[in-house]
Amino acid sequence: MSQPLPEIDSLVREKFQVKDSFNLPGDEVEYRVVYDAGSKRRFRELWSELSARGYTPWLTGSRENPTLVLRKKQPVVPSRSRIPVLLLLLTLASVVAFSLLDVLVYGQLAPGVSPYVVVLSYSVCVVAILAAHEFGQRRAAEKAGVSPASPYFIPGIPGFTSLLPSVGIISTQREPAVNRDALFDLSIAGPIAVLLVVLVVYAAGEFTWVQSSVTLTSAQAINSFIQIGKINPSVIQLTVDTIFSPLMKSVPSGYVRMSPMLDAGTFGFFLTFLNLLPITQFDGGRLFSTAFGGRGLTVTTIVSAIGLVVIDYPNYLFLGFFVLLIAGRQTSIQVLDDISAASSSRRLFFFLALALALLSLPLPQNIASLTLG
Repeated sequence: MSQPLPEIDSLVREKFQVKDSFNLPGDEVEYRVVYDAGSKRRFRELWSELSARGYTPWLTGSRENPTLVLRKKQPVVPSRSRIPVLLLLLTLASVVAFSLLDVLVYGQLAPGVSPYVVVLSYSVCVVAILAAHEFGQRRAAEKAGVSPASPYFIPGIPGFTSLLPSVGIISTQREPAVNRDALFDLSIAGPIAVLLVVLVVYAAGEFTWVQSSVTLTSAQAINSFIQIGKINPSVIQLTVDTIFSPLMKSVPSGYVRMSPMLDAGTFGFFLTFLNLLPITQFDGGRLFSTAFGGRGLTVTTIVSAIGLVVIDYPNYLFLGFFVLLIAGRQTSIQVLDDISAASSSRRLFFFLALALALLSLPLPQNIASLTLG
């Protein structure tokens, strides 16, 4: 390894008890060290100090026989794949398509609302919700000192994904996190950012709604193929509705509140639910793998797929099939410290995130076509 080797070697021996060391080809040095209760913290400190000097430490093996390898820090090579851009464009097209389908509903239930208002309000809010995921991950990555993950937005398909213009976001790491705690924090940042934006969008919808001009029973039926429907509220939505209800005027029986922002917020709650499920390639799957290891992830993915179908057949059938399609692909976990486990607080937070997902699930757990007539 090139200079300043003495300074680097001194840092390693300051943080770890070194039993032996070896020079390796390619400007690398391997240390046989002792792993103890404070090694997780000291490795993070070592990583922080070495990163500033252009080196990356890797801790592998087991607690009984750990190996610390120092390598020259490699620049992150930008991805040249066009797939993320293509999926993003398809998702944006899907958002516009679903906003146009929303126009059909407003044309029958609230014809006084301009189609341009429906398309613009719905599209902007949905795009803001999707962008929040990317923003949250980028901010967390910047704070952690690593490159942000590459997002793959999965577009919805009218007639197949019910009312969902996107069926989730898959993120792939471009650079290893320092340890499992850091990777957990990076993985949870996107869904939390989404939920915060969804709450703002939905709360804004509470003050922008209009009452339907006709009752549901007197409106003309809508083509069931395009599955224009109603997503029943989740527990979180019902809570927000209760908080704002004293400020709202009542709606006569048979009439409904209508707002493109409420529609976008409802989609956002479902997206939060879906992304936090322990499904491989999704945020929830990475959280599960980080906190508990990846062995059981295939099982949780299959259970999630079956659960989606059971919740509302046949409207979740395509979504369940999609989850099963990716069930065989393991979520990739890349960490520099491959020995230390996730902290107890992260494992507890995983269950809190799962509870948050269930609270975002539409109740009574049904997404169905809105049959009018």
